[in-house]
Amino acid sequence: MMKYEKAILEHLLDKYERSKSFTGDNRIGQNFSVKLVKLFPKYGDEAEYDLFCSLNDTVSELESMEYITSKRKKNGIIDTVTLNVQFLDEIYKYISRTPKAQTNEQLISLLDTYCIIQRYSFYRLRYGYKWWPDEQPSPEIKKYVENQLAKREINVVFSHTCPSKYIPAECFLSGVDQSKVDNSTEEWLDTIEDKLEYEAWYLGHWHTDKRIDKLHFLFHGIETL
Repeated sequence: MMKYEKAILEHLLDKYERSKSFTGDNRIGQNFSVKLVKLFPKYGDEAEYDLFCSLNDTVSELESMEYITSKRKKNGIIDTVTLNVQFLDEIYKYISRTPKAQTNEQLISLLDTYCIIQRYSFYRLRYGYKWWPDEQPSPEIKKYVENQLAKREINVVFSHTCPSKYIPAECFLSGVDQSKVDNSTEEWLDTIEDKLEYEAWYLGHWHTDKRIDKLHFLFHGIETL
């Protein structure tokens, strides 16, 4: 893989995964393009001839694989490059990137499993039933999530519960000894929250509608993204 191929393809895939085409809400075809000089500001600098040649060669190579198309000016300068969405599967494999749709499916499956398990948590805590290991995310799952978060910018977070620093004590169930409650997931989410620069975090679990900082606790409430 050439030096600049990954940067170009990653940027175009980011645009695609943030689009309505990705979510299925768009009814018309979309193009996912970027001006080359926006990605590489020195591309237009006459003093950076080696960069100019390298980027032109990179774009030509990606075009030969049909991963992108480009628009060039008469002087040979490339104006824009556009993602060829017909070859998305090949592009993801080429740059060893996990498709966001696959990541979403895995996270939804994880959250669904976690929600089902949590329904029984009250009864376990109330009546002293034995705890089972799958009630909380495993170290492997935590590592997978952390690796995914490290690869890209995260604007919005969805989780079942909240980071421990935001636990709403007023929502504690009466009759449950809080010293017996396993808050390891909430404590782990604390470490996640400390590392992220996010715009909003949505969660449920606590059966309340409230806002704390950027966290949106949802129960009966509905919010439009």
